[in-house]
Amino acid sequence: RCLRLVTISGADGRAVLSPLPGRNLVEASSGGLKSAPWKGHPHGTIDLVLAPTFVVQGRVDVGDRGSLPTGMYVRALLRHVEDYRPLAHATVDADATWGPLTLPVLSADSYVFLLEGGSFAQERKDLVAPSPGATQQVDFAPEPGIELQVHVRGAEEQDLAGADVSVHWNLGGTWQ
Repeated sequence: RCLRLVTISGADGRAVLSPLPGRNLVEASSGGLKSAPWKGHPHGTIDLVLAPTFVVQGRVDVGDRGSLPTGMYVRALLRHVEDYRPLAHATVDADATWGPLTLPVLSADSYVFLLEGGSFAQERKDLVAPSPGATQQVDFAPEPGIELQVHVRGAEEQDLAGADVSVHWNLGGTWQ
Protein backbone atom coordinates (compact mmCIF):
# COMPACT_ATOMS: atom_id res chain seq x y z
CA ARG A 1 0.00 0.00 0.00
CA CYS A 2 1.13 3.52 -0.64
CA LEU A 3 -0.27 7.01 -0.39
CA ARG A 4 -1.16 8.66 -3.71
CA LEU A 5 -1.47 12.42 -4.01
CA VAL A 6 -2.71 14.10 -7.17
CA THR A 7 -2.31 17.73 -8.21
CA ILE A 8 -2.93 19.57 -11.49
CA SER A 9 -0.18 21.38 -13.41
CA GLY A 10 -0.64 25.07 -14.11
CA ALA A 11 -0.54 26.99 -17.41
CA ASP A 12 3.28 26.87 -17.27
CA GLY A 13 3.24 23.05 -17.00
CA ARG A 14 4.50 23.12 -13.42
CA ALA A 15 3.08 21.55 -10.30
CA VAL A 16 4.33 21.72 -6.72
CA LEU A 17 4.08 18.56 -4.64
CA SER A 18 4.08 18.64 -0.86
CA PRO A 19 7.21 17.17 0.74
CA LEU A 20 6.89 13.45 1.40
CA PRO A 21 9.34 11.22 3.26
CA GLY A 22 11.58 8.65 1.56
CA ARG A 23 11.70 7.85 -2.12
CA ASN A 24 8.92 9.15 -4.32
CA LEU A 25 7.35 7.83 -7.52
CA VAL A 26 6.09 10.67 -9.70
CA GLU A 27 4.27 10.38 -13.01
CA ALA A 28 1.97 12.56 -15.10
CA SER A 29 -0.83 12.05 -17.58
CA SER A 30 -3.12 14.19 -19.70
CA GLY A 31 -5.76 12.89 -22.06
CA GLY A 32 -4.24 9.92 -23.87
CA LEU A 33 -0.67 10.86 -22.95
CA LYS A 34 1.41 9.54 -20.06
CA SER A 35 4.95 9.90 -18.73
CA ALA A 36 7.33 7.21 -17.61
CA PRO A 37 7.47 7.09 -13.81
CA TRP A 38 10.29 8.97 -12.07
CA LYS A 39 11.59 7.38 -8.85
CA GLY A 40 13.97 8.87 -6.35
CA HIS A 41 14.48 11.23 -3.48
CA PRO A 42 13.04 14.68 -4.21
CA HIS A 43 15.53 17.27 -5.43
CA GLY A 44 14.86 20.49 -7.31
CA THR A 45 12.77 20.11 -10.45
CA ILE A 46 12.13 16.93 -12.38
CA ASP A 47 10.97 16.91 -15.99
CA LEU A 48 8.23 14.53 -17.06
CA VAL A 49 7.69 14.18 -20.79
CA LEU A 50 4.28 12.91 -21.87
CA ALA A 51 4.09 10.37 -24.67
CA PRO A 52 1.28 8.58 -26.53
CA THR A 53 0.12 5.37 -24.86
CA PHE A 54 -0.82 1.79 -25.60
CA VAL A 55 -2.84 -0.67 -23.55
CA VAL A 56 -1.65 -4.13 -22.54
CA GLN A 57 -3.61 -6.90 -20.89
CA GLY A 58 -3.60 -10.66 -20.79
CA ARG A 59 -4.49 -14.02 -19.33
CA VAL A 60 -2.69 -16.66 -17.32
CA ASP A 61 -3.33 -20.26 -18.42
CA VAL A 62 -2.05 -22.91 -16.00
CA GLY A 63 -3.87 -25.65 -17.93
CA ASP A 64 -3.75 -28.99 -16.16
CA ARG A 65 -0.58 -27.99 -14.29
CA GLY A 66 -2.51 -27.02 -11.16
CA SER A 67 -4.89 -24.30 -10.08
CA LEU A 68 -4.27 -20.59 -10.36
CA PRO A 69 -2.63 -19.51 -7.10
CA THR A 70 -3.53 -16.28 -5.36
CA GLY A 71 -0.90 -13.55 -5.19
CA MET A 72 0.28 -13.72 -8.80
CA TYR A 73 1.12 -10.45 -10.50
CA VAL A 74 2.62 -9.05 -13.71
CA ARG A 75 5.40 -6.46 -13.66
CA ALA A 76 5.91 -4.21 -16.70
CA LEU A 77 9.46 -2.99 -17.32
CA LEU A 78 11.13 -0.91 -20.01
CA ARG A 79 14.39 -2.49 -21.30
CA HIS A 80 17.36 -0.55 -22.70
CA VAL A 81 20.13 -3.10 -23.38
CA GLU A 82 20.46 -4.64 -19.89
CA ASP A 83 18.91 -1.75 -17.95
CA TYR A 84 15.37 -2.47 -16.77
CA ARG A 85 13.11 0.37 -15.64
CA PRO A 86 9.88 -0.47 -13.77
CA LEU A 87 6.75 1.02 -15.34
CA ALA A 88 3.72 -0.59 -13.69
CA HIS A 89 2.30 -3.77 -12.22
CA ALA A 90 -1.03 -5.58 -12.17
CA THR A 91 -2.43 -8.38 -10.06
CA VAL A 92 -3.79 -11.51 -11.70
CA ASP A 93 -7.51 -11.70 -10.95
CA ALA A 94 -9.44 -14.85 -9.94
CA ASP A 95 -10.67 -15.18 -13.56
CA ALA A 96 -6.98 -15.48 -14.65
CA THR A 97 -6.88 -12.05 -16.36
CA TRP A 98 -4.54 -9.17 -15.67
CA GLY A 99 -4.62 -5.52 -16.70
CA PRO A 100 -5.45 -3.49 -18.58
CA LEU A 101 -2.38 -1.31 -18.06
CA THR A 102 -1.96 1.95 -19.96
CA LEU A 103 1.73 2.49 -20.69
CA PRO A 104 3.62 5.26 -22.50
CA VAL A 105 5.15 4.46 -25.89
CA LEU A 106 8.84 5.14 -25.24
CA SER A 107 12.12 4.48 -27.00
CA ALA A 108 13.36 1.10 -25.78
CA ASP A 109 14.71 -2.24 -26.91
CA SER A 110 11.53 -3.85 -25.56
CA TYR A 111 8.83 -3.81 -22.94
CA VAL A 112 9.27 -6.77 -20.60
CA PHE A 113 6.37 -8.40 -18.79
CA LEU A 114 7.17 -10.74 -15.89
CA LEU A 115 4.62 -13.08 -14.34
CA GLU A 116 5.59 -13.73 -10.73
CA GLY A 117 4.23 -15.11 -7.49
CA GLY A 118 2.54 -18.29 -6.46
CA SER A 119 3.96 -21.76 -7.03
CA PHE A 120 4.84 -21.30 -10.70
CA ALA A 121 8.22 -20.36 -12.15
CA GLN A 122 8.62 -16.76 -13.30
CA GLU A 123 7.71 -16.29 -16.95
CA ARG A 124 8.88 -13.47 -19.21
CA LYS A 125 7.36 -12.03 -22.38
CA ASP A 126 8.88 -9.24 -24.48
CA LEU A 127 6.96 -6.77 -26.61
CA VAL A 128 8.84 -4.71 -29.21
CA ALA A 129 7.70 -1.34 -30.58
CA PRO A 130 4.02 -1.14 -29.64
CA SER A 131 2.03 1.36 -31.69
CA PRO A 132 0.39 4.37 -30.04
CA GLY A 133 -3.27 3.61 -29.34
CA ALA A 134 -2.83 -0.14 -29.79
CA THR A 135 -4.19 -2.77 -27.43
CA GLN A 136 -1.74 -5.64 -26.95
CA GLN A 137 -2.53 -9.08 -25.54
CA VAL A 138 0.26 -10.71 -23.50
CA ASP A 139 -0.69 -14.17 -22.26
CA PHE A 140 1.27 -16.46 -19.96
CA ALA A 141 1.35 -20.26 -19.59
CA PRO A 142 3.70 -20.74 -16.62
CA GLU A 143 5.33 -24.01 -15.61
CA PRO A 144 5.21 -25.27 -12.04
CA GLY A 145 8.25 -24.28 -10.04
CA ILE A 146 10.18 -25.82 -7.19
CA GLU A 147 10.81 -23.66 -4.16
CA LEU A 148 14.51 -23.67 -3.26
CA GLN A 149 15.40 -23.58 0.44
CA VAL A 150 18.75 -21.87 1.18
CA HIS A 151 20.63 -22.08 4.50
CA VAL A 152 23.34 -19.43 4.92
CA ARG A 153 26.18 -20.25 7.32
CA GLY A 154 29.47 -18.63 8.24
CA ALA A 155 32.98 -20.12 8.26
CA GLU A 156 32.39 -21.37 11.82
CA GLU A 157 29.21 -23.16 10.68
CA GLN A 158 27.03 -20.61 12.51
CA ASP A 159 23.69 -19.53 11.06
CA LEU A 160 23.94 -16.08 9.45
CA ALA A 161 20.92 -13.79 9.67
CA GLY A 162 20.57 -10.80 7.37
CA ALA A 163 22.67 -12.22 4.50
CA ASP A 164 21.72 -11.14 0.98
CA VAL A 165 20.76 -14.20 -1.07
CA SER A 166 20.42 -13.75 -4.84
CA VAL A 167 19.79 -16.09 -7.72
CA HIS A 168 20.34 -16.01 -11.46
CA TRP A 169 18.98 -18.55 -13.89
CA ASN A 170 19.83 -19.63 -17.40
CA LEU A 171 16.93 -19.49 -19.81
CA GLY A 172 17.59 -20.42 -23.42
CA GLY A 173 21.34 -19.88 -23.00
CA THR A 174 20.95 -16.43 -21.47
CA TRP A 175 21.56 -15.69 -17.81
CA GLN A 176 18.71 -13.77 -16.26
